[in-house]
Amino acid sequence: MTKDASLTLQIDRSLHDEFMEAAEAANQSPSKVLLGLMQDYLLQQKMAPDYLAFLQKKADIARGELTAGESFSG
Repeated sequence: MTKDASLTLQIDRSLHDEFMEAAEAANQSPSKVLLGLMQDYLLQQKMAPDYLAFLQKKADIARGELTAGESFSG
């Protein structure tokens, strides 16, 4: 990955210190931890529309079964 951009954050000092300690305890650089979090976030955002479409399809099927009298209560 080419490093051609930087990110500056203004955060609470206690959050900064706690994050730095946690990264160090995990033997990770803070940069690597943040990069991993950013990548995970982007993956979640890319998957969200597919998951919502999956849920919508399930709801539509259930509504159709209910309308057709094919559902039952347990």
